[in-house]
Formats: sequence, structure tokens, C-alpha cells
Amino acid sequence: IAEVESNSRDDFIDSLAAVNLRMSEQHGVVPFLRYYQRTGLDVQGSQGFILSPADSFATAFANLQLFAQGATIRSSQDQPALVVQLGVTTYLQAIRFDGTNTPGWLNNIQLASADESALLAVVEEFAQQLEGEGIAAPMINVFRVVAGEAGYTHLVSINTASSERLAMLLDAYGNLGQRMLAASPQSSHSILSNSLYFELLP
Repeated sequence: IAEVESNSRDDFIDSLAAVNLRMSEQHGVVPFLRYYQRTGLDVQGSQGFILSPADSFATAFANLQLFAQGATIRSSQDQPALVVQLGVTTYLQAIRFDGTNTPGWLNNIQLASADESALLAVVEEFAQQLEGEGIAAPMINVFRVVAGEAGYTHLVSINTASSERLAMLLDAYGNLGQRMLAASPQSSHSILSNSLYFELLP
């Protein structure tokens, strides 16, 4: 996962789509990249993160090697004249994975936790409380930071199928998940950021 900023969202998305098409056609890697845009009023630029999912780190690095070989991208049409700033790449390993929606609307919570088991217990309690109120729990994925200068230890990603679904959860529970993570008596979980995103690619 890598944070990214671009001066032109449309050109940036077209470039990533071209990369994905080539990786799919030449190497059968689908999808190679997924892009999530931070919600906001600015529709000209792009601010969000790129995700390259894989079932293992071995697969992830193999895909990156294929990408870097040069056969994947040779045409200048894959690299339009636009300004792109990439942040530090962070490698995450899923420790709870309910799945993803495509496209997905996300509530991503970055936090520092010294007790991973307690964190997973809090997330499960949150999901059960939602279902207890008669509302199907969203897909909740929890990732451990394995490498990279992330500044956080875990990422909790609440993945929904629509903006309406995400807004309903936030309205109905006042972001109950965040409050439970912050106030859990089981362990100290320090929330460092809480952001909303929607998927633009694929």
C-alpha cells in the first residue's frame, strides 16, 4: 500500500488502468493495482492510496518483479505528463479478512496497538453488536504492518458496498467502532487517523 497524490485524477486513473491491462494480458495478474480516493470536495486532483493485493508476500514481490522487467510498460501512453507524488510503501499482512467490495467504500482506521489479540477481540465485538442491532456487519479487515515507515502498527478497514451503506453505519453508531477501539478495557489502542475512501480502480 502506498499513499499517492496527483495533479490530475483522470490521467492518473487512465495510467493505472493501462498498467493493469498490460499486467493482465501479459502475465495474468488480476488485479495488479487498486486505487482508493480520499473523500473530499476536490475533484480535479487525486489523493488516496494504491493497493497491490496478493495472497502472499512471495506473490506480491513476484508481481512487482514482472512489473519492473520493462516488458510490462514500454509505451509513453502509460506514463502521461502529470505530477505524481508517492508516499512510503507499507507492507501489510491480513490477520482478519472478511473480503472486499468492488468498488468499495472504506472507513480506514490507523492505530498503534500493543495487544493484537485484544484488538481482534474488539473488532469482533463491534461486528457482533452491529448484528445484534439487526444490521448486517460490513466486511471488516484488519492488517498488521510488516515493513515500511508507517507510523502505525495496525490498519482496521471497514469495507462497504456503497456510500449510503457507509454513511448509515457512521450515522447510526456515531462511529462506534472507533470509540470501542479507543475505549477498550482490554488493551490500549491509540487511534492515529480515521479516513474515508472510495474505490476508483479497478
